[in-house]
Amino acid sequence: MVVTIVGLPTTGPNTDQFSINSLKMFAGRKGNVVDVYGNSNHPNAKLFSNSQGQGFNWAFVATGSDPDNIGVAEVGLPASALDDSDRKVLLKDNSIKNTFTREINAVYPGINQNNLDAYLVNTNAPGYFNQTGFVLAGTSPGAAWTALAPRIETLTPYNPKVIGNLTLSFK
Repeated sequence: MVVTIVGLPTTGPNTDQFSINSLKMFAGRKGNVVDVYGNSNHPNAKLFSNSQGQGFNWAFVATGSDPDNIGVAEVGLPASALDDSDRKVLLKDNSIKNTFTREINAVYPGINQNNLDAYLVNTNAPGYFNQTGFVLAGTSPGAAWTALAPRIETLTPYNPKVIGNLTLSFK
């Protein structure tokens, strides 16, 4: 099933810079496994330095085991204006870790690596989750998660620019 939400009202960037104006996501189930992928667009959002310009997408892929109540997810923060559908660009080049590293280095050039590493704790992909929430980042906490992890490599979010320009029309 694909869900698309467009035209959500956004407030001014000084009121709520992370407000969302559109979302598109797929959710599907095959047996006991649920896959989810998509993007949300936040046109007023900016990070530390605003080096990629204003506005970014949360681009995401995730898979979960219903009976085990566990999941694996990967998230990227590509610019809303990015016109690209390549998984590597969306989730690797614009991973949370790479995006935060780029932004922090832009604001704090020459930051001590130990200090930078402290900010980046738990930013390695993928993230692992259970029924209570986040468990671990970057390294599988066990065999059940390890079995799920390859599934997310087959999932790709949508093109951020397309999500940022979504409209709803009836024919």
